[in-house]
Amino acid sequence: MVALVVMATMSSLSAQRFGGGRFVPGGRVSPYDGSFTFARLSYDYYPGWSYDYPEMEQNLGGILSLITNMRLNAKGTNILRMDDPELFRNPIAYISEPGYWYPSDAEAATLRKYIEKGGFLIIDDFHYENEWAVFDAAIHKVLPDAKVVRLEKSHPIFNTFFEIPSLHIPYPGSWGSAASTASSTASTATTTRPSRCASSSTTTWTSATTWNGAAAASTPWIRRTKPSSS
Repeated sequence: MVALVVMATMSSLSAQRFGGGRFVPGGRVSPYDGSFTFARLSYDYYPGWSYDYPEMEQNLGGILSLITNMRLNAKGTNILRMDDPELFRNPIAYISEPGYWYPSDAEAATLRKYIEKGGFLIIDDFHYENEWAVFDAAIHKVLPDAKVVRLEKSHPIFNTFFEIPSLHIPYPGSWGSAASTASSTASTATTTRPSRCASSSTTTWTSATTWNGAAAASTPWIRRTKPSSS
């Protein structure tokens, strides 16, 4: 089964670096120790592939630490070329700004094998028809027989863990994207999971984005409710 998630959103630019391990152009590769490390894939166009690095990795790690018991590599990061054999040690890989992504034959072949072996690929952050056309050509070079299908809100993926009532999430840079506007348009998702403690508790995540050194936070758009285990 091929797992491929495509998200068309906007994001802010960050070129920070963090983590340990060997240095590679554009970032570092953490020594493999069996813990989960999110892998970002780089390509020739810079800074497109590095958007929201390392904030996106840090945010995802924070969420995973709240809702799973996974052993996470909290300090490290992986930035890999698409034809790097180390890719197969990472269950989830991420491509940013695919509107500027032109994979080589070797990169396409390795990424195809990665997906066919069960790798989960997230592709995010692009818009406009010209960028979609570049992405469409790239993904069909990787998966020649692939068919891109839009998932409707009724698809189980939007209700399997979180209940997501709306697919319209405000993003920085959109018209009227100030915190007040985001507050009025943010959607709320809820899910129920067993609590480890005796009393009931609620964990709320607030959508926040930083640009030009200032943080703008919207109202909570994902809410996780943990009922009492007793």
